Amino acid sequence: MRWCCSKRRRCEMENDNFDLALIAWRDDGAWRVSELPENSTSDIGIVLDELRSKQVNGGSLALLAIDDEFFIVIRQIGMKMQMAMSDVMAALDYEIAAEVLELLSIWCSCKWRCSSWSGNP
Repeated sequence: MRWCCSKRRRCEMENDNFDLALIAWRDDGAWRVSELPENSTSDIGIVLDELRSKQVNGGSLALLAIDDEFFIVIRQIGMKMQMAMSDVMAALDYEIAAEVLELLSIWCSCKWRCSSWSGNP
């Protein structure tokens, strides 16, 4: 996602992609922030590799907002990792959300329930 600003100080997004993927880490006492690779909102492995590579002084954070539907926050400090996801039901529609639940060892039986609600066994 990029912003395009005119001379009249009016800013608009260049595209309608609502995905946002950032990584933040401390380096020499200052916070650094950069964008994660474009396909990181669909592959949790890319995010985890980036987190591990940015652990300098005090770990790193990944912030992902996907399709304006849900967000994921991951914190990596050494071997310790913490994750939070705003909507576990997103695992029904998004592979990356299902991967987060799998990494957290959370089993979701809601797939069966949701399919039975729609009339499918």
